[in-house]
Amino acid sequence: LAALPRLGAATVLVDRVAAFRDRYVARGRCPADDLLDAWRARHEARPDGSGAPLLTTHPHGKDTTS
Repeated sequence: LAALPRLGAATVLVDRVAAFRDRYVARGRCPADDLLDAWRARHEARPDGSGAPLLTTHPHGKDTTS
């Protein structure tokens, strides 16, 4: 981030990179986390009020045992 002005980056770009860093990198997140949070908010509530997950995850690929 500190190098951007030295490289001639526009102020608006420096500001956007700083905002990205603050929103994601500093919090250990990525843009996909925002999408996952929104998806979970839509899909976790069950009409029957049970609170049980509507969808379950299944291991795949390297996560499966042979």
